[in-house]
Amino acid sequence: MSRAKIIRWRLLAAAWQKLSDDYPAAFAWLGVVRGHAVALLGVSAFGQCGDSIVLYDHYQIGTEAILRAVKRQD
Repeated sequence: MSRAKIIRWRLLAAAWQKLSDDYPAAFAWLGVVRGHAVALLGVSAFGQCGDSIVLYDHYQIGTEAILRAVKRQD
């Protein structure tokens, strides 16, 4: 097997995470294209105000929520 084919196979089989400050479904298509599982986290409603850490917990986009989502993907 050629080196290029090995690299391509490894890239297709690899798990990956993308963290972005966007609407949760903005990049869902990436998982569909490559056949990867997708965990959608993000703000889908607006109007809350407060400390960023409190808001991250409210919207389930804080550190703990991200780590839980990554762990579910393993």
